[in-house]
Amino acid sequence: PGTPINGRSVTRGNLAIELRDGAAHLSGKAQSDGAPADVFLTLPLSGDGETKSVVKLDLDAAAAKSYGLDLGDMLDGSVSVEMTDTGVSRRVSVNLAKAEINLPLVGFRKPAGKPGTLAFDMVAGPSGTNISNIALKAGSAELEGQISLNGDGDFVGANLTKFNFSPADRMTLKASVGDSGLKVAVNGSRLDARALVGSLLRRTTGTGIPGDMALTLSAAIANVTGEGGEQLDGLNLTAAIAGGRINELSLTVQTSGGGSASVTVRPDAAGRNIKV
Repeated sequence: PGTPINGRSVTRGNLAIELRDGAAHLSGKAQSDGAPADVFLTLPLSGDGETKSVVKLDLDAAAAKSYGLDLGDMLDGSVSVEMTDTGVSRRVSVNLAKAEINLPLVGFRKPAGKPGTLAFDMVAGPSGTNISNIALKAGSAELEGQISLNGDGDFVGANLTKFNFSPADRMTLKASVGDSGLKVAVNGSRLDARALVGSLLRRTTGTGIPGDMALTLSAAIANVTGEGGEQLDGLNLTAAIAGGRINELSLTVQTSGGGSASVTVRPDAAGRNIKV
C-alpha cells in the first residue's frame, strides 16, 4: 500500500537520504496517491525536532478534488501544487497558470495560459478545518481571507477581507450556512459591475450555487460603475433566492444625475408582486 505521509500513500520512491543536524533528510521522486511527485522529508532522529514534508505535484481537476481542492466546475485544466506539512498545519501553494478559472456568479473568467496563484494555510481538528491566510491572485481578481469547514468537510462560513474582480473594486464578503440556507453579505466602497452585468446577460449555465440551497443576499456598495460609465451611488440590496428563483428582493440606488430608483419583489397570493 505504500508508506503513508500525512494521510497520502507514497509508493515507487527513488529517494536520497542525508543525515545532518540531528535529522534524516529524504528527497527525490515518488508516487503520491498514484500521482508523480517530488518529495522532501525531514525526520528527527530523536524525540526532539520538527517533522516536515514537502510534496510538489501536478494535478488535474479530478485529482485536485481528492487533495481537498474541490472547486467543482470553476476549475478546468491542471494545476501545480506544493504542500508543506509540519504535522500541525499545512501550507498549500497552487500555480493556476495552466488552468481555466470560471466564476459565473461574479462574471469572472481566467483563461488557461494566463498567470494566477492561490495560497492558504489549513489546520484540521475534530470539529472541522480552518482555511486561513487565503490569497488568490488571477488577472484582475484578488481574494484574501478565511474559510471554515465542518467535520464532514462541508462549508460553514467565510470572511473575505478582499473580494475584488476588477482593478477598481474595493469589496468584502461574509458568508455563513445555517438552517435557513446560505447567507451572503457583500460590502464595499466601489464595484465595477460591467463584467458582472455582461455575464448575467450572456449566461447559459448556472451560478455555481446548488439549486436546492436557499440564498439570502445583502449588499451595500457606495459606488457602482455600469455600462457607458454610468455611476450609481448608495446601492442597497437584499434578496431571497431559492431554486434559482428570486422570491423576495429590495433594491434602492441613486444615479450620478441625482435621480433615484427602487425595485421590490414580494410574494403574494398570485405569485410575486413586483414594483418599480
